[in-house]
Amino acid sequence: MASWTWNWKFILFATACSGLVLDGVEKHSRNSDDRADCPYLQLGDQCLLFVNFQLDTYDVAQALCQGFGGNLAIIKTATQLKAIMDYIYTDGDTESSYWLDGMFNNHTSQFTYSSGELVPMDTPFWAAKYNFSEPSGDGLCIDLYNKEHHYLNDVPCNGIHCPLCEFPFSSANEESKEAVACEAPFTAVGDMCLTFLTQEHMSWEEAVDTCTLLGGHLAMFDDIEMLRSIYLHIHDQAIESKSFWLAGSDMITEGTWLWTNGNPVPMGSPFWGASNPAPWIEPYTDTTLNCLALLAPGSHYFRPVDCQTLQYPLCMAT
Repeated sequence: MASWTWNWKFILFATACSGLVLDGVEKHSRNSDDRADCPYLQLGDQCLLFVNFQLDTYDVAQALCQGFGGNLAIIKTATQLKAIMDYIYTDGDTESSYWLDGMFNNHTSQFTYSSGELVPMDTPFWAAKYNFSEPSGDGLCIDLYNKEHHYLNDVPCNGIHCPLCEFPFSSANEESKEAVACEAPFTAVGDMCLTFLTQEHMSWEEAVDTCTLLGGHLAMFDDIEMLRSIYLHIHDQAIESKSFWLAGSDMITEGTWLWTNGNPVPMGSPFWGASNPAPWIEPYTDTTLNCLALLAPGSHYFRPVDCQTLQYPLCMAT
């Protein structure tokens, strides 16, 4: 009886506060999209509420979201994670950590959402430093941890964080994408034609020339789903021990990262990996590290590297 009363206190509190929260996010929702079936904040295909006014444990956070008519949010795609991170670092509260749905299942030894679906693992979802990546066994629940640049992090369920609530939402259906047709030596990976040259490692400038000889260039992209596709392909092909050059550098202006076509390299999470000491994120200030690579010890996140070190070219068809 006491537990039932406690949960209903939070449901009533959530209902009473919903008008206040709605006032704070309604304008942003309208600016994001003309559809009106998300009463809170629409980010891509999700309807979300960042409950910054309430810090509590996982169980109470879930009850609070259910009091609003939703549940703690789930993240299925890299695009969803990026939309959430972009909001946090442009319009949101960067100091807060947020509970997500999902717990570690001791029977399957996997993180699963309450629906039974598996939580996506590794790059670009979970925090990773050099030779270390989450989850680290710190807890059975999941949050977007502010000191890990809001990557997924495993934490004790009795910790104190803000709820990130998600609500049933009918978004526009995505258009199906046609399969990419690639000519040898390139292979379709996501929406791009790539070749991972693992026969010989070389400097960044040598890699630029090598890709040009193949009729392409070093890979460049600003779609986070491509980073996910590349990561999965690297592991599917059992070449996860190798590091690969990308087309980015800050050789023209220190700290300004550009692709070789002059376009800006996407910055921050979820593209760049974390570094020590926390809460630093790559690229940190080091004038000797001017070229961009996907380093194996860094979980194949973006990393700044000395251009003269030897990595493998990741070439993209022109």
